[in-house]
Amino acid sequence: MATGRIGRIDVFDPAIETWTAYEKRLDNFFTANTVDDNKKVPALLSLVGPKTYALLRDLTASELPKARTYKQLTKALKEHYSPRPLVIVERFRFHKRDQQEGESVREYIAALRKLSEFCEFKDVLNDTLRDRFETPFHYARCPQAKDDIEQELKTLDTEESFLQSHTLEILEGNVEVTPYIGQGDKLYPGHLINDSETKAKSDTASSNSEDANSNIQYGTLGAFLEEITSKGLYGITCRHVIPHENEKVFMEIQKNDLPSEVGQSVYTSENEWEDFAVFEVKDFLIDQCIKTFHNDDDEECNVEVHQGNDLDNWIVHKKGARTGWTTGRILSRECYSSLIPVKHGVFLVGGFDEDYFARTGDSGSVVFMRKSSQSTVSVLGMVFGGMENIYNDHQPEIEKSTMCFLLNHALSNLSVQNGLELQFVPRKQSSSDSD
Repeated sequence: MATGRIGRIDVFDPAIETWTAYEKRLDNFFTANTVDDNKKVPALLSLVGPKTYALLRDLTASELPKARTYKQLTKALKEHYSPRPLVIVERFRFHKRDQQEGESVREYIAALRKLSEFCEFKDVLNDTLRDRFETPFHYARCPQAKDDIEQELKTLDTEESFLQSHTLEILEGNVEVTPYIGQGDKLYPGHLINDSETKAKSDTASSNSEDANSNIQYGTLGAFLEEITSKGLYGITCRHVIPHENEKVFMEIQKNDLPSEVGQSVYTSENEWEDFAVFEVKDFLIDQCIKTFHNDDDEECNVEVHQGNDLDNWIVHKKGARTGWTTGRILSRECYSSLIPVKHGVFLVGGFDEDYFARTGDSGSVVFMRKSSQSTVSVLGMVFGGMENIYNDHQPEIEKSTMCFLLNHALSNLSVQNGLELQFVPRKQSSSDSD
């Protein structure tokens, strides 16, 4: 332990506090005791204790710690004790954090601010926080009065555009936002909705789920697309989710309510490895559809459909009805060419940390990669199955990977076989667009 004229600083112990917190206390200690800059290095080396000093000797092996600057020494310790998290992972955690039941708006925003520390949102942090309230099916479950909630949102939105475009209602203590359906939401085939036997046998949701529809087999709405000429609205998913043409399609218009009919299947691919289906949305529901595609920051974006068959080990994303937003990496074809009897059209995506990129219920999710332009993504394909039933040789990278098919082939075959020319709905241009 070392003492100063004002206060004292104990040796650094990573079991008690983080290096970031300790460094802030050091700065305050130096300020309070008017420690000159040229004395900060010897003071630091004296105060941190023998274990941390020995660590600094290792981190600065080419020369003694006292030969380094104060900034260099603290940076080395920070990088050792508090390595900077990956931005893509921290943003994933941020966008997965939903408001908990009984959690006030103020508490929820405080939790989001903490999660945003390493997300590098910078000048758009407040906009990003506010946008969490625009997520489909988001319900702010708290006892606060409407005026209090509006005031809280105003602190995030100086122009009050959110409050101008949304109606907040207080119903039994809950704030409810007009529901919408969109990319990544659950999608149910008509032939299972009234099948009580199927409900009992379904294994697509956990047994302790509070979801009223957890016993109904479901897939994922990949995206909404529009017909190029008529501008009619269509949804895309997997054929095994909607296996029959002219089959009714159901979705949850209101969270946890019984699914409602939203459209009817108009196309199912006949290609064995192209598990693709299209349904037409009912006209009266179009205004409740989030038509534009969203990136992994849950922001509207434009879409370019990847052309050709060549893929690299790109980092990709998807939003599934079961696992939500996940990030993975395309596996090299050499890893699985002997397992899948097609050269082109199918690719595998592995999750990070030997985790799954997608699970049962995520079939139909659209897989995409980010482009240099923040307003555009490149859509590659669609999730349609897992490898665990095909491959079981104790290689998690393959066994836990997800099978996807190229979407450019599917859309091309749709045009040839059905005459339907579909495109992703362009986002509305804003003055801030750089491309």
